[in-house]
Amino acid sequence: GVTLAMVGYGDLGLRHSRDLDIVVHRKSIPAANRLLEGAGYRQYEPLTSFNEAQLRMWLLRCKELSYVHERPHVIVELHSRLFDNAQLMADAPVAAALQMVAMTEGNSLCTFGEDDLFAYLCAHGAIHCWFRLKWLADIGALLARQPEGGVERLYLAADARGVGRCAAQAILLCRQLLGTAIPDQLITTLSRSS
Repeated sequence: GVTLAMVGYGDLGLRHSRDLDIVVHRKSIPAANRLLEGAGYRQYEPLTSFNEAQLRMWLLRCKELSYVHERPHVIVELHSRLFDNAQLMADAPVAAALQMVAMTEGNSLCTFGEDDLFAYLCAHGAIHCWFRLKWLADIGALLARQPEGGVERLYLAADARGVGRCAAQAILLCRQLLGTAIPDQLITTLSRSS
């Protein structure tokens, strides 16, 4: 969300975010839950009436717990993995693949490195059938910032993470709908894989 605004657009005000997603190790969820509740957030999904067994089942099926802070109205999702399908991009990025993104003077946030971020965005959009055009705009913004050979590199990185078809689809949609410049030789490769 907010880190993508800076990575893709270079400006916090150029991208709207519905919520803040925080990826935590599954074992860290109870501690993260206590921190959020201590800061005034209220869990709303799943229901707080879930017992321990129900919560375990929820976390097997769903990737996140959702919280809301009423004033200001902010939604935070604690993600224990990237996707509900635990096999999709199961190897979450390790610390060495993360990057720090400057948000304001003296404030930075940690997010995925460019390769993991691109692969994740492509898989996320494809899973949801691209029903939000802003998801393609985000990918288009990342593609537009690439140096020569960068688009191919991002595609190959996504393919290595098991989401090559999602990336091919995203790149081709960006070209068709947003006019994103894609090298001709890559179009042929992508057309075969999408």
